[in-house]
Amino acid sequence: SNADQCLFVLDKVICLVYVDDTLFFAQNEEDIATLIADLRTEMELEEEDDVAGFLGVHIERRPSFAS
Repeated sequence: SNADQCLFVLDKVICLVYVDDTLFFAQNEEDIATLIADLRTEMELEEEDDVAGFLGVHIERRPSFAS
């Protein structure tokens, strides 16, 4: 992204990277799983289910709102 050098926007996944922490965002979890599987062919990854510890920031999940 031109706005942030640590933000990568792909067709179906948004990726935020800071040193050795990474967050993936997508509408479909399968898209994230596919990306992680592809990345694992090139590097070693540890996967966590909770984003609570990302950069020491508290992230609260809320239900999605339909417009």
